[in-house]
Amino acid sequence: MCCYRLPISGYRLPEYKHSFPQESLPMKTPVRVAVTGAAGQIGYALLFRIAAGDMLGSDQPVILHLLEITPALPALQGVVMELNDCAFPLLRGIVATDD
Repeated sequence: MCCYRLPISGYRLPEYKHSFPQESLPMKTPVRVAVTGAAGQIGYALLFRIAAGDMLGSDQPVILHLLEITPALPALQGVVMELNDCAFPLLRGIVATDD
């Protein structure tokens, strides 16, 4: 890690370099993951971990199939909007349904 000095206080700020691979690697075929009760507390917490790559790995794209009961569909639409807002690079698609 390379550092440089600020002329005022002498404090050193680290210079960070990204750790992304220089060449693009071929992506895997997306895996379809079904989550029942997706608008519930456990399903909600689980979805973001799956979309971030914590469950299947940081190189495995996913398509989420979210299943919920009919009265909870408005809450499920909110979850879908939150997942889209996060812009997870591994999230290739979301299917939200009650059947």
